[in-house]
Amino acid sequence: MSLDKTNHLDINRVVLLGRVFDEYYHMFNLRDISQSDTSILDVASGVSSFCAEANAKGYNVTASDVIYNHLPEEIYEKGLSDVEEIMKKMPSVAHNYNWEYFKDIDALKATRLNALTLFIEDYKEFRNKRYLNVEYPFSNFLENQFDITLVSHFLFLYEDLLDYKFHKDTIKELAKITKNEIRIFPLVNLQGITSRYISQLMSDIELQSLEFTIIKTDYSFIKNGNEMLAIRNTLL
Repeated sequence: MSLDKTNHLDINRVVLLGRVFDEYYHMFNLRDISQSDTSILDVASGVSSFCAEANAKGYNVTASDVIYNHLPEEIYEKGLSDVEEIMKKMPSVAHNYNWEYFKDIDALKATRLNALTLFIEDYKEFRNKRYLNVEYPFSNFLENQFDITLVSHFLFLYEDLLDYKFHKDTIKELAKITKNEIRIFPLVNLQGITSRYISQLMSDIELQSLEFTIIKTDYSFIKNGNEMLAIRNTLL
């Protein structure tokens, strides 16, 4: 089943839309993750407030994104601009989303602005400490440096902008630096269709040491988008 291809959110670049801790908690089934004794990497974390909120709750989270080479003021202005742009487009595509977690577009916008504000406050204090400038598909992290790695609304979602090689190289890099499990959400692209790259990755002979499992979650904003991909290295 797919969404209406002629009426979906039209985005030709990766946008800065932040998610809050509660969204991450449900997207990635974090109820099974302990706090202080688990090292978590947030990949392409953008202006999400997960890192800020999670660390305040006792988790050990590092955020990573290429935008972290910019000043807080620059990121904030870009974040505000992206929220405004996307919210203007939402009414015409609202039927492609489930309005349960968010009751309406105003509630969605308020959450995105709240995430941006919480992120910026934390980023000002912890830039270059727990917010690290990383340009995927590669990083300077150590082998098995993190217990859990989370990828939210980046891989698969932007499959028309990020090609298969980028996806493959990124997952290989994450498998190297992650000790236990990589979790990617959602598995659909911007058209609401399951990404074609998932089956390719699962059958790629160069990734045969990785175990792929599709897991349902209790977060579903994009219709058909309530699954995450869990990846483990079977050689560890």
